[in-house]
Amino acid sequence: MQPYFSLPQRQAILLIALNGLLWTFMPWFTNHNLPLDVVEQLTWGHEWQWGYYKHPFLPAWMAEVFYRALGDFGLYFLSQLAIGVTLLFVYLIGARLMDHHRALLGTLLTLGIYYFIWPTPEWNNNIAQMPFWAAAVYFLLRALQGNKAQDWIWIGLALGLGVLTKYSTGILALTFFTYLLVMPNTRHYFLTGKLWLGLVTLFVVFSPNAIWLMQHDFLPITYATDRALGEEKTGTLNLLLDLRFLGVQLLDQLPMVLLLGFGGLMARRFWTLKPSQQDPGTGIRFLLFMALAPAIIAVLISWVCGLGLRDMWGTPMWNLSGLLVAAFLRPAFIERGARMMRTFLGFILLLAGAQLFNATWIAHTSHKPARTQWPDIAMAQTVSTAWKAECQQPLRLIAGDSWLAGLIALQTPGRPSVFIDGDRSISPWVTATEDQKNGTLLVWEGDINQEPAGLKQLGAQMAVDTAKIPWPAAPIKPLVLSWSIICPNQGRVWGP
Repeated sequence: MQPYFSLPQRQAILLIALNGLLWTFMPWFTNHNLPLDVVEQLTWGHEWQWGYYKHPFLPAWMAEVFYRALGDFGLYFLSQLAIGVTLLFVYLIGARLMDHHRALLGTLLTLGIYYFIWPTPEWNNNIAQMPFWAAAVYFLLRALQGNKAQDWIWIGLALGLGVLTKYSTGILALTFFTYLLVMPNTRHYFLTGKLWLGLVTLFVVFSPNAIWLMQHDFLPITYATDRALGEEKTGTLNLLLDLRFLGVQLLDQLPMVLLLGFGGLMARRFWTLKPSQQDPGTGIRFLLFMALAPAIIAVLISWVCGLGLRDMWGTPMWNLSGLLVAAFLRPAFIERGARMMRTFLGFILLLAGAQLFNATWIAHTSHKPARTQWPDIAMAQTVSTAWKAECQQPLRLIAGDSWLAGLIALQTPGRPSVFIDGDRSISPWVTATEDQKNGTLLVWEGDINQEPAGLKQLGAQMAVDTAKIPWPAAPIKPLVLSWSIICPNQGRVWGP
């Protein structure tokens, strides 16, 4: 009886599982606190809003669920789960477009893309986007090959959930539209009800956030536009800097080339200009378009609108790169299979070792503390003690920037809400009535005189103090933490 998984499949699954386990447990053991983006996600997710001032709600909700279930470990596991699901869909796409061996190799080569390993411990909207992006491409391929209504519905669901992770999923939707429009054998889909059924599904899934956007003056859109305009250029300079974005994306895939080299597949005899494809009707055109068009479309939009592109925005765009490379290999590449597996194993262990070295040795010798080596517990204990002594009531609201206040809130008994920058427009869960009822602890980095303007406007401070807190790893001067306290029920309403 043949095993369900062939030997190469089992080896590939074990390699991917090993990679996921290493990048789950290593940061869990070595990080003193959760990373920057994770703290921000939990600050939002704690409030269960249908949207937030930077992004849609889904990644924050997912973060909150996994944090409540598994604590800090849950956030690292969630990131690797997203990577694993993405790789599953990459393999499923490859299995429909090329032979089994190429699909496996292309999936493993995907681990040679920077975005799939080094940044993954930090759960954020970019990583959350990846599985939905890959799933949408897979279901589009199924729809083009079978034209079943259920596949178009799955496309709408995947795109809708993708938009709920990050609005830039719209670039993928535009890629789909462009592909269906420019390919002569796909235009007829616009005349069928099946495609429009998928579109309706997308809008239904997105509708809760769409309503929230209208109720909150499209805050995330304004934020994204302002951030992009911060990179605003014109003319030739704009184009050159957008091309720089493409250059960085190319460099991020350099490890994939090194894997091919160490695996012995760089010799000319292994390559062909006639790619392998099981489905000539879709085949390499589909793979090329879906692998390259999103980044090109993003650059064109940036160039035309005079906006800026940030390198990490390319995170979900390259999940098909490994398959694209594998498609141009001759069948002779199979003779290097065992060597490639050893190469992948060595690569996974080498990067894990590099991360371990970075998180231990470098973190303890650097003169700039890493974001994952902050004295979160000591800070929370210091301000909680001060609050209790002054107010004799539970601490329920902390005002400050999302990083510092969020970090302290996670380690404070009862896990208070965070009043981001003391600004109600970006913290709509905080009302003036709640300010008066619960009081507010205001925190900031620096001495008493360095209180941010956004916190000063909250009103008169009753107790103001500062403390020097040692860093848990870096051998530098202690962190200067200041706070002020407005106790509950003081008979005032603070802030605008």
